[in-house]
Amino acid sequence: ISFPSPYLDKVRVVGQAPRHPNALGCAYRGIFPSLYLQRFTLWDFWANSIVVDRTFACIGEIAWISQVTLCLRHVDKELSETDQTQPLTSFLSWTAVVICVIAEGTSYYNTATTNELWVAIEVGL
Repeated sequence: ISFPSPYLDKVRVVGQAPRHPNALGCAYRGIFPSLYLQRFTLWDFWANSIVVDRTFACIGEIAWISQVTLCLRHVDKELSETDQTQPLTSFLSWTAVVICVIAEGTSYYNTATTNELWVAIEVGL
């Protein structure tokens, strides 16, 4: 069933954009697997470095949570009686993106320092 809506057309375009970095990151990690906590890589090559792997993971995770945020806002807008999202939904959805960015920062700090405390903080967020 298709419901014509100019907003839905915008969501289709904007909502599908974040899936590409996540798919590319998964493909990259399939070719260049590594364990960045233990510092193990399969290939001794610059493209298989821990920092490059962590960067692809960071971009993919932020893109994924951004896509979830867009979907949540779309569902909220479709279910609300007005043509706007509810303030609480808007706040919570963007808070999830901010928390994800902070968690990715702690993950980078763990990658740089190898201190496992930062992994615990990332997982806790």
